[in-house]
Amino acid sequence: MKKHELSEILVTAYIPISLPSEKFPWFELPGEKKYEHLLPLALKEIKELTGVLRPNRQELGDLPIQIDIFSGAELPTGVSRRWSNSKTTPNSIVLRFQKLIPFSVNEISKSEFLSKWTPAEQKNLLPQLTTIHQKQLADLFRKSILDLLLTANLAKPGALQTLQGLLFINNRFYRDVSSLNTPFAQCYEISTDHEWPSLRDLPVQTVWDWISQVPGFEDGMGIGPLGRAMAALTYLVEADIPEMLIWGVIGLEALYGRDNLGVKSQILEKSEVLLGKRYKGKKKFGWMYDFRSRLLHGDIDFPVAYDELDARPEPFQNEVYEAALMATTILLATLQEMATRKLYILKFSSVLDEVASQLTSDDGPLKS
Repeated sequence: MKKHELSEILVTAYIPISLPSEKFPWFELPGEKKYEHLLPLALKEIKELTGVLRPNRQELGDLPIQIDIFSGAELPTGVSRRWSNSKTTPNSIVLRFQKLIPFSVNEISKSEFLSKWTPAEQKNLLPQLTTIHQKQLADLFRKSILDLLLTANLAKPGALQTLQGLLFINNRFYRDVSSLNTPFAQCYEISTDHEWPSLRDLPVQTVWDWISQVPGFEDGMGIGPLGRAMAALTYLVEADIPEMLIWGVIGLEALYGRDNLGVKSQILEKSEVLLGKRYKGKKKFGWMYDFRSRLLHGDIDFPVAYDELDARPEPFQNEVYEAALMATTILLATLQEMATRKLYILKFSSVLDEVASQLTSDDGPLKS
């Protein structure tokens, strides 16, 4: 290699953690107290990944990501000034993800795009193309961080909510990192009230190793049943309540539905095979799917889009919220079970047309 062919950039992401009192300072949502203990566990496990965790993209190189935890008061002045969100106080917890990313200037100079220009023009364009390439690498790093934060929320549902973060290239501000707020904490209420399905506290590393192998996930595309279900899970972040219901059921249909025939029955029956028998509220879970279908087919009255939330009919708000949480809870529990068993596809076989089905892998039956 020629001298100076390889270069590198330092990419840093600062992610402020939303504490329960910051998220909902005026009231407490059901399930809030049930998951508060998971926040320190999630932070501890993420911190332990420093020097071990590697991005799920080859373009970012083999060097591990360095992870640190700061209080707001410990941040560099230039970083603190960038936050206009008043919720980011000196008492806030901030995760810092940092990585050196190598790249080849020589490869950029030999790109097909540059070959169309004269040598003098190439000399002028090369710095611009190098800057664009650096930003592309930083964007890939940003996605890896968001993937990790989503992974932590799947491993420990609702444990890690974040405010808007910041992304730097060589200590110079580049762009914001979107916040990550999920409804997963409230799913504990569904799990507890209906005694099904169980939500677990899984190791973040275990779920990360599994999720990194989900088809298409590292490229940001949901491929195949599991890939589509994971993509649906990402849309539950910051989603409105009706959207939660739609994306939650999309994820369930991707995992459990086959041939578009009797999809409701397939979800209800197969989910019991994978997640265990439900003894309470069976009709309620069937109601959830019927409610979604009626809503999408225009069979339920709903408020106009620009109406204020508080002015919307309470029965509609309560019903769509409950249905959305039910769908999300089953989706979370299913993905947790698949991560635990290292499954990437669900196959079920019926016996004598009864609901005596058995989870199978490509190699044959798998005993649960």
